[in-house]
Amino acid sequence: MQADGTYALRNEAGRVLYALANQAAEPFQPNAVGATTHGITLLFDVPTVPEGLTVFGHVAEVAMRLSKSLGGRLVDDNGKLVTQESLQKIRQRLAEAYASMGARGIPAGGERANRLFV
Repeated sequence: MQADGTYALRNEAGRVLYALANQAAEPFQPNAVGATTHGITLLFDVPTVPEGLTVFGHVAEVAMRLSKSLGGRLVDDNGKLVTQESLQKIRQRLAEAYASMGARGIPAGGERANRLFV
């Protein structure tokens, strides 16, 4: 658990790939027995994550598994239900964003991206 109450998955170099946060205002508490929440959020920082499309695939898989195993609904940041079709559209937009960044010499997860977006 990080200091801000989120859980982060890091790569071998220690960089955050994505994080899981409580959707409520209060952060997750370590060792909280019987804690409940009305929602969780998976955070994915598009420009600063290396190999973003691969990481996005992992995030999407985790989100689908969590929603299924917890009996929840998977929604986007606008509260709209996420489907396989909408995930494909998001993936396509991400591919376009990464291509645009690369064309400008700003690879996602690279030093320039971190200076610009962090």
